[in-house]
Amino acid sequence: MSPDVGLPETYADLMSIHRMGHAFYHPEHAHNVRPGTCGYINNSGQWQPIVDLTDEAALAAGSFKPLTQLLIKATPDEFAWEDVTSEGVHSNKPSISVGADGSTVGVPAEASVEFSLEKSVSAGAVLLCNSTVHRKGYRHESPFLEWGKANANAIIKNCKDAKRYGFWVVLTTWTCSSVWTNVWKNSQKSVSIGITARSAGIGELSPRIEWSNSQSGGGWVHPTPTMKNGKVDQRVIFFSGVKFKVYKLPFGAVTREVRGTETIIVDDPDDVTKPENERMRYEFEISVEGAAEDKEEMEEEDEEEDEG
Repeated sequence: MSPDVGLPETYADLMSIHRMGHAFYHPEHAHNVRPGTCGYINNSGQWQPIVDLTDEAALAAGSFKPLTQLLIKATPDEFAWEDVTSEGVHSNKPSISVGADGSTVGVPAEASVEFSLEKSVSAGAVLLCNSTVHRKGYRHESPFLEWGKANANAIIKNCKDAKRYGFWVVLTTWTCSSVWTNVWKNSQKSVSIGITARSAGIGELSPRIEWSNSQSGGGWVHPTPTMKNGKVDQRVIFFSGVKFKVYKLPFGAVTREVRGTETIIVDDPDDVTKPENERMRYEFEISVEGAAEDKEEMEEEDEEEDEG
């Protein structure tokens, strides 16, 4: 059994405090997880695409219903992130400054940062980005929410794994070309990673730390940067979207005993010839994950455009 079993789910759960949606322990290729795509996450934490909602030919081939609402792209944005950690994780990261000769001061030639846990928590997660973080996606979740509700039956007909894993429709992605992740479950353990200091680049006000293999402890996931179409391929570290969590209903059941969440019931398309009381049914619990901050910023953009 792989030592990674359970770690992707633990990492995603721990990183959910940042309200950016699902966090990938093994960051996925950006050309695989794109805004406007439908897919699911398997038990290894990997993204498996089902269909691209913006591809009319693919929708028709799978007998999916088309989108009924206009998709409006959000303004792309870029960020410089420092370490992103789960609750209760602390580090001994040094401060760095600029010397009189323009060099960086405060980081030895060979140095490392240690991340440790408070006694009150039993697991920790860390995300480190050496390069610019890019955010792109669409403004409103309602087109994807309504599409998912209208196509749940077609989804489980085209992709039987969705009966087990449910499915997502991606609204926004956060990507980076050089990324490190780590997660650990022992409160007595700490993890370390090597660092170097880099002088401020164009548009940056201060020097920053870069993470490296030197002086690093084990457990780090660092996808090898690859080239695609002449550019360094981006990796998805978070994505927000509409989540359809699936529950298998007992024979004859109408719904689960749940309140306060929107759900839809879908008959198993493989059971359409059976009597109604012998058909397998699936209930999908619908939620919008990680889009709160995106929505606020997009509403502000809408207001600015209206004022203009």
